Amino acid sequence: MRLGLYGGSFNPIHVGHLLIGEFVREEWNLDEIWFIPSATPPHKRGQELATAELRVQMVRLAIRGNPRFRCSEIEIRRGGISYTRDTLRQIRDELGQSAELFWFIGMDNLVDFHKWRHPEEILSLCKLIVLQRPGFSAAGVDPDLLNQVIFSRAPLLDISSSLIRRRVQTGLSIRYFVPDSVRHFIYEKQLYGSQGETHSS
Repeated sequence: MRLGLYGGSFNPIHVGHLLIGEFVREEWNLDEIWFIPSATPPHKRGQELATAELRVQMVRLAIRGNPRFRCSEIEIRRGGISYTRDTLRQIRDELGQSAELFWFIGMDNLVDFHKWRHPEEILSLCKLIVLQRPGFSAAGVDPDLLNQVIFSRAPLLDISSSLIRRRVQTGLSIRYFVPDSVRHFIYEKQLYGSQGETHSS
């Protein structure tokens, strides 16, 4: 099995995440993409974070209908701060050595990868697929690290979860930023300061 692993807070998941998942699946001939909502992201503590249960529900709504997409609760079940090394170890133990693991990271994360916990072990457990990010380049990244990663040509949408949260908070539409099922869920649960869905939302 060639398995793509897409970790993140997904707070909320949006169409950019889905586009990347589908593009990279085809680009690198992956059998499945697992979206892995984090329990407590190590680099995003303190931000307005919907509960793990709600973020999992949004991921499940977003990927419904795509048989190659799965939502994994591996980090939610483990709890605590979600470190990539621990997640990869657990998946490797469950699937065995024959599975080929590909972990998605953004160019911004590649720049700071040397600061991650146990970066060398991460590289031994998976292949890193690097996604482009506006304003970030590989200049200055250790050449040895560059030789150990693969770069995706996935198209970039200038959409972020933080932008979506701000739009919800200010009463702006998030139509087409997220799947309709996720949009309705956000307003139904009054997430991110929403007051319920309006005709313009």
